[in-house]
This record gives sequence, C-alpha cells and structure tokens, in this order.
Amino acid sequence: MADEGLIRSIKGSGCYINNQKAPSVDNLDDIFHYGSTMSFKIHECGLIPNTDEIKAQLKTFRDRFVFQIKGVRWHQGKPISFVVYYLPFRFGSRIPLEKLDENPFIPQLEKSAGVKVVEGLQKISLDHADHDVARHLGLQKGEAVLMVRTVYFDEEHRPIEYVETKYRRELPYSIRVKRH
Repeated sequence: MADEGLIRSIKGSGCYINNQKAPSVDNLDDIFHYGSTMSFKIHECGLIPNTDEIKAQLKTFRDRFVFQIKGVRWHQGKPISFVVYYLPFRFGSRIPLEKLDENPFIPQLEKSAGVKVVEGLQKISLDHADHDVARHLGLQKGEAVLMVRTVYFDEEHRPIEYVETKYRRELPYSIRVKRH
C-alpha cells in the first residue's frame, strides 16, 4: 500500500493513511493552476513531418511540417507524465524555444504566439509505455499508462495545440461533470 501512495510509514511512530484529495478540474483555469504545481523538462524540440494523425487534430492539411516538443512533467519531485506537444507551423514559428521554461506551456504559448486558449477537448484511453516513456517515467516497457490526447482551441475555434500525454498510474486529479 505504501508503494501505491495509500499509506505512509513514520519510523518509530507507525503507519498512517494518506489523505490525498485529488484536485478537481472544472475548467481551463483549474488545469492551468494545477499545471503551476508541476515543472516541465524539455528533452527534444524541433520540426517534424506532419502526419495524418496530427493533420486531423490540428487541421494543418497544407503544412508539411509541425513543431514538436517532447519532455517530462514532474510533480512533487517525481516524473508523472511523458508529454509530446504538436504545434501548427504558424504558431510554433513564433515561439523562441530557447526561452521556454519549466512553467505551464499554454501561458507561454499565448504570450509568445499572441493567441488565447479558450477550450480544450480531451480523449482519455489506456496505452502502453514504449521505450522512451518507460525510461523517462521509471516504468517497465509495456507497462500500462493512461493516455490523454488533448486539442486546445483559440477564440476562433482553431486548433492551436495537440498534446499526447502518457501518465503513470498515479494520475493525481479528478474531472467533475455538471448538468446545465
């Protein structure tokens, strides 16, 4: 149970239940705030050929290349997710990659590319850790991971970012849904 984070042991005192309430995500501001509790370390970045999958997500059918940024998101000193960002050329070309820091990426994209993110659509599924994901997250190759694919949109409902995030099993947030 300690390995799963359910209890903690204090030498000479005993075992205690971890009362970790997962933060609730109701809107984009919650996601941005939660992201501010993490850091992001870039491992690779640059132009890559535009694939059919990326074209479908970003509506970049005419672009031959897109910008890709790969890295690891850290939470409380542990690697929590392996992230791959894809940006249309029209936005990625405006971002000074050398100035990106460990803070949440979307506010940096908004500032440097002059766009505003107003909506995100997430699709959640199970996947397996490939060699890179396993190496960066301390997992075994083939181990189950939670895959979150997100497309973020601007005020004109244009896709401006497609993100594939593979999370360790300790994904520390919940999603609340409401009826209007």
